[in-house]
This record gives sequence, structure tokens and C-alpha cells, in this order.
Amino acid sequence: MLGIDQCGVHDNFFDLGGHSLLVAKLVRRIDQEFGTRLTMSTVFQSPTIEHLAPLLQEGGHPSFRPRTVSIQPIGSRTPMFWVYGGPFFSSLAARVTPDHPFVNITLDPRDERDITSGTLPQIAGLLVRKIKALQPRGPYHLGGWCVSGLMAYEVATQLVAAGDQVDLVAIVGSHNPAYYLSFPAWKIRASKARYTLSRLARLRGRLALDYAWERVKSVLGQMRGPSVPITNFERILNAAARSGP
Repeated sequence: MLGIDQCGVHDNFFDLGGHSLLVAKLVRRIDQEFGTRLTMSTVFQSPTIEHLAPLLQEGGHPSFRPRTVSIQPIGSRTPMFWVYGGPFFSSLAARVTPDHPFVNITLDPRDERDITSGTLPQIAGLLVRKIKALQPRGPYHLGGWCVSGLMAYEVATQLVAAGDQVDLVAIVGSHNPAYYLSFPAWKIRASKARYTLSRLARLRGRLALDYAWERVKSVLGQMRGPSVPITNFERILNAAARSGP
């Protein structure tokens, strides 16, 4: 699949050349070989054999595993805390000065029990608590992409309000959510549909079916209402939209 002869249990799927299209193929191959249907998001969160093996033993239903992990753990300088990073940002972590640790900071399922209002400040407050557990004092370096950039900004705001020093906030591809509040719902849905169809048009065969099925499950989950668990990314998006200007 990756065109390599050997792979260690600690090797990262994405560092070896894996990407989102191959994830769908990997999920299908695992289903064929082990009879366990993993989601694509599971592979993104657990991109090594070391982390995937326990999931197969658990039948694809993971027990608690911390989601806050160091993408680039080596270094003595100020770490970069990237909000909801994951393996997508491995290449960015590799290009940061080697002496800078790069940490994916993410809420764990146990943290979600503390979410009551689901507002941007509340979710950011939980992230601040996790950052403080790893680095009790500043200066802090923070970053995030898309809606996670808004969350990184709110985290920085809370740190500064508490008297901590924040030297860097990297916000990539983020937009003011208040702008989208003026859009009618049908226009937002149409935009999402165009994006999904454009992605689907670039896929072929089983990859297209797997991607389509993932999107169908997402839509069905939204239609079922609040009883269906939502992802942390969706929590941030919803909180950002409610925060207003």
C-alpha cells in the first residue's frame, strides 16, 4: 500500500507517505483481514501499529486513550501547542526548529464530561488546563488552523488574562464566525455539498464509496439531533458560531 518493504510498530502511517485517500484503503483492508470496521478518524488519531493493535483487540471500540500527544517530542525550547493538530500537521512539525517540541493539544473524552454550555470560552478553558498541566508557566506558543485558530486565540486570551506571557499565536486560515451568521442555512448547506461532491469526483472505486459512506454517516448523525455524540471539531465550530462578533 505504501510501497515500502518494512514498517516498525512505532512508525507513523503519515510519515511513511500515507494520506487521506490511503486511509480509506487501509480501513477497508483492516476490515477484510481482521473483520473489524474502523473509522477513518480512528486512523488519523492512532496512526501507528502500536496504537491500532489495541483497537483491533477491542473490536474497534477504543477504551480511553489520551488525545493530547507530542507530534515532535524532542527539544528544550518553548513548545508549540497546536489546537486539534493531529498527524495532518506532522510536516509542519518537522519544519519547525528541531529543538522546538510540537504538541497536539486536544480534549479527551473525559474532558467532555466537563462541557456544560459548550461555549468557546468554556472549551478554551479546558484546553488551558491541559496546557498548564504540561507547561505550568509561560511564555506560550499557540497555533490552530481554521476554527481551531479561533480556539487558539481564545486560549491565548485566557492565558494573558491570568497573567501569563504568550509570545506567539499562529492563526492559519481562520475567519470571523460572525460573518457566516448572516448566511442563510441553505447557502451553507449548498457550499458543503459542493465541497463534498468535488472531493468525491477525485476518488475512484472503493475509495469513493468509503468517502461517501463517511459523509452519509455524518449527515445522519446531524439529523438525529443532540443524542448523537459530536466531534470535538464540531464542538469548536458550534461554539465559535455562537460567540458572535
